[in-house]
Amino acid sequence: MVSSRTVHLMLILALGVISLPQSAAAQIPAATDMITNGDVNLDGMFDIFDIMRLERTVALGLGAKDEELSAGDVDGNGRLDKFDLLVLNEALSRANEGQSMFDAVKSAIEGDLSKATDNVETYLDLSRFFSKENMLQRSRSVLESILEALETDHPLYNQIVGALNSVRQSQMREIEAAEDFLNQDPYEAAGNMAGKTSLRRSVVQLKGKLSKLMNDQQFSAHYNSKRVKSQLGDLMDDMLRKVGNDQMVDAGAFDQLNTQIRGILENPENLVKQLTAQQRNRIKNLVDTSTIAMRQEAVRLNQDFIKSPGTAASGGTSLAGMGETTLNRNVNRLERNLRTENMSAQGRAPANAPLLQPDTISLVTPQYVLSWDVSNILGAKNAALEIGKANAKFSNPRGTSPDKKATLFYTPSLGTVKGERRGNALELEGVGTYYYRVAALNTRGELISRFSDATPLAVVHNNLNIAATRPDVDQKTASPQNPDYSFHWDVSNVVGARDAAVEITKPDASFGNPNGRARDRLNAFFFNPSLGRISGTYNSSINGLAGPGRYLFRVIAVSANSDFMGQWSDPETLFVTDGEGSMPYPEPGPDGGTPELTEVPQSPEIESSDDGFSVKWDVGTIDNASGVNFELARLSSEDGGGEVEEVIISEALDSTSGRLEVDSGLLDQPGRYQARVAAVDSAGNLLSSWSEPSILNVERQGNSARDTLTSSSQSQETQSAQTSVPAGDESASAAASKPAQNGQQAAPSGKGLEVSSNNTPLYEQNNPSSHEIASLQKGEKLILVVTNGLWHNVYYPMGGKYGWVLSFNVIASD
Repeated sequence: MVSSRTVHLMLILALGVISLPQSAAAQIPAATDMITNGDVNLDGMFDIFDIMRLERTVALGLGAKDEELSAGDVDGNGRLDKFDLLVLNEALSRANEGQSMFDAVKSAIEGDLSKATDNVETYLDLSRFFSKENMLQRSRSVLESILEALETDHPLYNQIVGALNSVRQSQMREIEAAEDFLNQDPYEAAGNMAGKTSLRRSVVQLKGKLSKLMNDQQFSAHYNSKRVKSQLGDLMDDMLRKVGNDQMVDAGAFDQLNTQIRGILENPENLVKQLTAQQRNRIKNLVDTSTIAMRQEAVRLNQDFIKSPGTAASGGTSLAGMGETTLNRNVNRLERNLRTENMSAQGRAPANAPLLQPDTISLVTPQYVLSWDVSNILGAKNAALEIGKANAKFSNPRGTSPDKKATLFYTPSLGTVKGERRGNALELEGVGTYYYRVAALNTRGELISRFSDATPLAVVHNNLNIAATRPDVDQKTASPQNPDYSFHWDVSNVVGARDAAVEITKPDASFGNPNGRARDRLNAFFFNPSLGRISGTYNSSINGLAGPGRYLFRVIAVSANSDFMGQWSDPETLFVTDGEGSMPYPEPGPDGGTPELTEVPQSPEIESSDDGFSVKWDVGTIDNASGVNFELARLSSEDGGGEVEEVIISEALDSTSGRLEVDSGLLDQPGRYQARVAAVDSAGNLLSSWSEPSILNVERQGNSARDTLTSSSQSQETQSAQTSVPAGDESASAAASKPAQNGQQAAPSGKGLEVSSNNTPLYEQNNPSSHEIASLQKGEKLILVVTNGLWHNVYYPMGGKYGWVLSFNVIASD
C-alpha cells in the first residue's frame, strides 16, 4: 500500500513542522490510561515536540528507548516507523479538537479506510493497536471480521491468521494467569486485591457477548451498528481500566454499567427501527445476568479484602467479632463454595426471565409458546414454573419461594434447564393479564435461585375482528404548488398491537377487500409492513406518489411477531391535482374522506325470500355508473337515527341493477339494521353519495322465539305500508307452524345463567376455532343445558339459538 501513506510521509519529512496543523502548538497532558500516549520525549505532555522527535528518529533511522517505543509505537511492532509518525501526527490534530487520546489514535488509523479500495492492512493496523492496549477481545473481533470476508489467496491472509492466533494465545495466557492468581497471596503485587483479574475477565466476556449480539442479524437491522459498537467499546474499555486501576472496585459500579449499557442499546437515537418486546427482554437478561454476577463477585472480594489479616495489619478495617479469616486458595473449593453460597437466600441470583410468544393472545386464537433458560444459575439441573392469577402481581418479586396467594398454577419441575412448552388460553381463567416466572432447581428439586422477573401474558376476548382506527391525512388536497401533507395513525384500539402497517392504493383505485386482513396486492401502490410504533405522524410530500389522482390510505395493527391483527381500517383519502385548472374530483367532504356528491341513488328495496330476504337496487339513472357499493349494518339504537354499530356486509357489486340474496342467519341479534347503496364507476370511484337507508327491524313475537323482519325505506313518504314476514319462511302462517326452524330453536328448561363479561363469544361447538354464533353482552340471560368441563352448552333466548360458552364468562342467574 504505497499510496497515500508514502506521499504523506514524504511531505512531512520535506516540510517538517510546517506540515503540522497550527493547533499542534498547544500542549496536551499525556494520557495516563493508555500505553500509546504519544509522549515520546517523556516530558509529560503530548505536543509538537514529540512529533518532531519522532520525525527525526524515523528520518535518520535512529534506535528508540523502551519508554519511547511504549509511547510512540502505535502498532506494537517494536520499532518507530513512518506509520507511527503518520498516525500520531493526525492524532495530535484530533486531540487538539477535543477527542480523547484513545479516540484520536483510533480515528486516525480508521481515516485510511476511505483512501484505499483494499482496507485489509488498515484493519490489521487497528487490531494491532487494540492488542497493544490490551484490548484483546476487540482486536480479535476485528481480525475475525477480516478473515471472514477475506479470500485465501489475499497477500495478507497468512498475516491475518497469524495475528488472530497470537491474540487467541494471549487471551488464553490471561485466563490462565487469572486462575493462577487465585492461588497466590491475594494481597501481594502492589496491593491488588484477589480476583481483580477474574473481574477483568468477566468484563471481557460481557464485551464478547455484546459483540455477538450486535452481529446477530435479528439485532443489527435495528441499530446504527458502527455508532453503537463504538459507544459500547468505549464504555467497556473504561470499565476495564477502572478494574485495573482501582484497588477496591465499588460493587455499585456494575449497577451503573448495567444502566449505561441498557441506555446505549435502548437509546432511540441509536435505533433505526424499534425493538420488539422479545428483543428488549433478551438484552435485559444478557446484561442483568453478567452485571449481577460481577457485582456479587465485587462484594465478596471487597469483604475478603476488609477481613484479611494483612489488610488489618496495615491499618485496614476489620469486622468486629469475626476474628481471623483464612482465604480459600483452591479453585475447586472456591467453585463449591460459590455453589453453596448460591443456595443461601442472601446469595441467590435471579433466574433468567421466561419468554412468551406472542405476548398477547385471545380466546379465539389461544395458543402461545413458553420458553425458559435458567442455565445462568450455577448448578441448575431443572426449572420450576409459577403462573399468577389473572391481573394479580406477585407480592414477592424475585422471591425465594412461590407466592401461594397469587399463584394460579405451579409446577415444581419443567424437566429441563432450557426448553419450550406450548400453552393455551383455555388453561387459564379467561380474560386478563397473567404473570409467568421461573426458578432454577438442583438435582434434589430444591430452589437454588431467586424467581426470575415476571413476564406478562395478556388474554383478550377477540382481537381478530376489530378494525383499526381510520388514519388521518392532512392536507386533504395536494398539488405541485402545495405538495406537503402529514399522515397520522393510531391502532391502539386493537388490543395487543405492537406496530402498524400501511397500504396506499394506486391513483384512482379502490381496495378490493375493505376491512379485510390480507394485503390488496392488485390495487396497492405502496405498502410498509412496519411503521415502527402503534401511533405516530409522518410528514411527506406527493413527490413519492404516482401523479395526480385519488389515493386511499389504510392501516392495520401488527403483533409482536409481525403478523397482522384485527382488520384493515376504513380508508382515508388524499386528492392529488396537477395544479392546472379545476380538480379532477369534487372537494373533500366535512369528514375529509368522502367527496360531497350531489347524485343520490334510490334506496334499495327489501323483499322476503325462501332463506331470508333479498335486496334489490337500481342506479342506472346515474351517468357513467357501472356498479354499486352495498352495505348492510346493524344500528346501535332502535330509532332511525341510530349510529352504525357493526357492518355485516360490505360488497362491491359489478352491476347497476340487480338483486342480492341475504341469509337471515346473519342477523343474529334483535334490533334495527340498515341497507344502502352508492354508485361507482368501472374503477370503483364513487359517483354518488350513499342512498337513504332502508331499515330492517328484527323483533320478537310473544314467547314463540321467532324473529320477524320488517322492512321500510326512510326515503318513502309513508311508513304505513310495511311487509312483515317471519325470517326464513315463505309465509306468516308457515312461520307460525314451524317455530324452531332457521336457527330459532325452542327454549329448554334449566338453570339460569348470566353473562359476566362484554363481548363474550357464543360458539357453535365447544371449540374456540368453531363458528362464533353471537357476541354476548354482560347481563344477558342464558339457560344451561349441559356442562362439559370448561364449557357450558346453553340456550340464548334473545337469539333463539343453542351454543357453547366458556364457563368463566358466565355466572348463576337469580
